[in-house]
Amino acid sequence: MKEKQKPNIYEYHDYRNYLEDVIQFLSFKKVSLRKLAKEMNTTAANLSMIRRGDRGLSENLCESLGNFLGLITAQVSYLKSMVTLMDDKDLERKHQAYKKMKRHYKYQKHHGESLDSYKYLSDWVNVVIREMSQLEDFEFSFNYLRSKLPKKVSGPRIKKSMAFLEESGYLKAPDEELPLLECAGGVYKLSLSKFHGDMMQLNAESIYDNTSLERMIMGHTIALDDEGFKEGVEIIEEAIKKLQGLSKKKKSGKQKVYHFTLAGIPLTK
Repeated sequence: MKEKQKPNIYEYHDYRNYLEDVIQFLSFKKVSLRKLAKEMNTTAANLSMIRRGDRGLSENLCESLGNFLGLITAQVSYLKSMVTLMDDKDLERKHQAYKKMKRHYKYQKHHGESLDSYKYLSDWVNVVIREMSQLEDFEFSFNYLRSKLPKKVSGPRIKKSMAFLEESGYLKAPDEELPLLECAGGVYKLSLSKFHGDMMQLNAESIYDNTSLERMIMGHTIALDDEGFKEGVEIIEEAIKKLQGLSKKKKSGKQKVYHFTLAGIPLTK
């Protein structure tokens, strides 16, 4: 029988997936969940709840698991960062945790696509230039981009975005399909939160920077129960699909890049 390898912690973003594979590995080694729990100074029931997502992995349990598995200090630190990435509600702490994770060269070896996706979405200028590449008059030159982007976008920022997009292969000719983003769940959600935050800020600024004919900002406030909210989400998802279909239609006249924001946020507890 082929020897089962101990899970490589740097291949994971979600600590629960890592824990699940560790438990399976230990089972292969004849180490029961009860035995693992005892070594971690907890209970099998608690570990089961952590596996299901009903509870989180505490810092002490990270230390105990690391000691039992013989993880080095850097690996235990990585485990703690995974917990923060997946469980913490504070976005800034999540971003700081991911920055720690991606500093590990072994992480970079296994997650190059996630790193590119995170970097891509972390600056909205990357997204805009990528979409601009579908315009008929597009030129991948600094002067062209400088003339099209808002004045608030600095020259160095444009050049940095150009270098990244070219290196990552995210730019395609108008007749070529743009590549899909490859990114693990937790990291994708984190990078999207940064992007949507930037878009919300740009929405607010457009109220003062653009005329009502140049922008469209609409909204509706309504009291709903949970089922009504789900129906509202479905309506927005359908609208997004229709917007995506517009990009496939033949275009005529002057073109610009637009961002449509459709959001549903709680205003009461």
